[in-house]
Amino acid sequence: MAIGPRDTQGADMEKVSSDCRNGAGETSSENTAFSRQTLQRVAADARISRLLAENSIVTRSQYDVARSRCIQRGGNIVDNLISLGYLAPAELVEFLVMRSTELAADVSQLGLSPELIKLIPAELARKYQFVPIERTPDSILLGAVAPLESDALSLVEQIAGVTPKVLLCCKEDIMAALNAHYPGENAPENGAPSPDEIDSSRLMADTKMSHVVHMIHQISSLPALPETVIRVQETMESPRSSVKDIVDILILDPPVAAKVLSVANSAAYGFAHRVNTLEMAVTLLGLRETYGIVLSAAIANLADKLQHFNYEAFWLESMYCAAAARIVAKAASLRQLTGVFSAALLHDIGRIVLLELQPNYAQLLPEPLWGKALVEEEKRVIGLSHPEAGYELAIYWNLPDEIAEVVRFHHEPEHADASSKHVAIVALANVMACATGESLEENAGLFKGYESTLEKLRLDSEIAEAMLDEFLVLRSKTLGAPDEQ
Repeated sequence: MAIGPRDTQGADMEKVSSDCRNGAGETSSENTAFSRQTLQRVAADARISRLLAENSIVTRSQYDVARSRCIQRGGNIVDNLISLGYLAPAELVEFLVMRSTELAADVSQLGLSPELIKLIPAELARKYQFVPIERTPDSILLGAVAPLESDALSLVEQIAGVTPKVLLCCKEDIMAALNAHYPGENAPENGAPSPDEIDSSRLMADTKMSHVVHMIHQISSLPALPETVIRVQETMESPRSSVKDIVDILILDPPVAAKVLSVANSAAYGFAHRVNTLEMAVTLLGLRETYGIVLSAAIANLADKLQHFNYEAFWLESMYCAAAARIVAKAASLRQLTGVFSAALLHDIGRIVLLELQPNYAQLLPEPLWGKALVEEEKRVIGLSHPEAGYELAIYWNLPDEIAEVVRFHHEPEHADASSKHVAIVALANVMACATGESLEENAGLFKGYESTLEKLRLDSEIAEAMLDEFLVLRSKTLGAPDEQ
């Protein structure tokens, strides 16, 4: 299936190069001459994507959609084909290996940068199980199995001269990339492929790592925070801010103001008397919690654009988690710990991000999974988990540290650092929010695997059972649909 006449391939490729550069947000002032290496990568992507269409691996219309997305959001066509669900990494690798003689040179341009691989000593990469996958003027992105220790981060910073940033990836992918790029001492001396051959294991590892980088870049193409959220954020961070300042902002945005009043009057927050004014709501909620509610209301605008996302159900689940978080915080004598309610309300924003980045998410993960099993399956199938995607969005939106940490580690609280108590509370709350039925008997063993998290908050099994019982009663009797709150 030919896309266009052969004699126009060069011109078409050059247009794709220009369009994708513009889509990625590069300007002449930032980069007056596109690097030779980048031009070679764009050219290789254009040739490979054309051949995929010519050989009916993808259709002409799929190619056109991916090319259009490339122009609008940046990245390359192949990665956009994968993100849109038109092409699986395994299909791409199979095709490239089949055409190895013809495409070996192009494939070499799409893998992880050889210069970047050489920059990091093999011993360091293998010891801490990470691979460098991208370097920018300000940072170096490391794909890793788990968060890196401070000494490892310091070594990488000394070597690279820029700040290291860690992205948690599938262990199988990281180990495959390590074996491909940093083979151990026992690797066969003649194991490397010749220049006109393609190493399929290395190609699969590089393809998945490249796609993860592509998805991270796509987060910056998501909508920026609305003006109301930004103004509340700026006002909240000012030492001279007051409740009146926040109220004055909210009055100008009636839908958001209504959401704040709705939450203040919900059973999840549990105020004894009805809250009738914004000023009373903000006073009772506090500035930090009000900000979180304003932010969660803004996320509805993003979610509304997703065809396969039920925002009402998402909001209700978030309210369940927030209500449970208040119960856990009370049991742990941490009721005055600010930001817990907001963090619980926003803990799952990564689900929205993944659906935006990977429109065929539901088809890729058809079976219902929960907790760590879901996170691992997302990493394996997509390359990026919803906690990591949500964390990247939290960084992009400059959210408070306690929210960002909760978003990233609510399924893996053992990895939390600076805001470990916030994470522990929301992790337990999230477990409770997913309880089935209305009795303790139906939820026996609910906290299995979270013993260390309970211990961190100095909670024993009896207190955990009491927390769950209180939540189940609250959920059954008073927590209704969002419209009822």
